[in-house]
Amino acid sequence: MTKRDKDRYQETRRLQNAGVGVDTSDVVRFNSGSESYPHFITKSTVAYLGQLNGYFVECEATTNRGEIDCLLYHPERRNIAVEVETGWTEDVKEDKLSRYVHQQEGIDDMWMLEVLEKPQTDMETLKWICEKTGLKP
Repeated sequence: MTKRDKDRYQETRRLQNAGVGVDTSDVVRFNSGSESYPHFITKSTVAYLGQLNGYFVECEATTNRGEIDCLLYHPERRNIAVEVETGWTEDVKEDKLSRYVHQQEGIDDMWMLEVLEKPQTDMETLKWICEKTGLKP
């Protein structure tokens, strides 16, 4: 078993014990409701960049407080819930931050991406997400 496999197993078990539904492999999936194409592309690009940056990835990670669009996790880093929305409001920001970070063990921070700001092309979207999150291409 490689160090990466051990790290994944360790952090997956820790998150599962905290009530976060994560798999033992990187997963990109659709949400349980309807999801726009720009939303899915943004979420998938975050997952791609997260994996490139050494994170384990779970899209639509379940908690008893909802589904996290994209969870980037690793035992040696801060675990990040990434939420993608169209038309963020302060109430929605506060609600998601409360549910996914403040009330959920195992998740340290949340990044919020606004679909209405997403550029039109794939490469511009990649660059935009890197600028918003600090992930490297």
